[in-house]
Amino acid sequence: MNMSRLHSILLATALGLSAALPASAAVSLPSWNGQPNTTSQVFLFNTASTTPSANNSVNPYGTASASVVVGFFGNGWENPADAPASNPGFNGDGAWDVGTGIDSLSGNRLGPDGSITFSVPVAPAAPGVGQSYRLDILIYAVAYQDLHRLPEASVLGLAPGDLVLASSNVLGTRPPNGTWRELTWTAVKEGHTTGALSVALTPPTGEASVIDRVEIYTRYTLVPEPSSAVLLMLAGATVSLRRRRTVAG
Repeated sequence: MNMSRLHSILLATALGLSAALPASAAVSLPSWNGQPNTTSQVFLFNTASTTPSANNSVNPYGTASASVVVGFFGNGWENPADAPASNPGFNGDGAWDVGTGIDSLSGNRLGPDGSITFSVPVAPAAPGVGQSYRLDILIYAVAYQDLHRLPEASVLGLAPGDLVLASSNVLGTRPPNGTWRELTWTAVKEGHTTGALSVALTPPTGEASVIDRVEIYTRYTLVPEPSSAVLLMLAGATVSLRRRRTVAG
């Protein structure tokens, strides 16, 4: 985190204020952000829509979508108009309490677990025959921690251990003993074969999470690259021709 931003947050926390986050707040934007083959989308969740649109997006391949499921014990969208009874996010513009579906006392499931899932276009289309995409992925989220637990991120088709929680930093506090934290996950996904990526944020099993904002950044690389694919085809054709000549001789 840069020092000016850290100073602003600490000062606002000391004064009991909410230090507003900028339009793109990720701790450290990827070095490749804004380059060819990249996308970025920021969801602020400042309305009660369960299919929120991205508030900020740079995605030449389409429009990212999101879907919110409120768990059995979730409070749903935390409305700023209900504060201080509600917990309307670090910026005070709304957040999702997605809750759990499991009774913590009995351990019985009473309904669905809460989640926020995203479908993000990451490339023009599915790769060609014999090709795939290598995806660089960064996921950033702001979430609340007290009796609520921090959410877990997952990417469809990616092993849990391959999505790394790269940072978890305190943004500010909320009396009596809660903290707002910013979380950053990074991953490289090899062998991706579609033009879209599915991402989910969910509470830990049997727990609840309040999620204030989510940012998703991607970059694709075609594997093998077109020039490499042509060379491989030429090499294959050359070997085939030599075999034919050998048989003919």
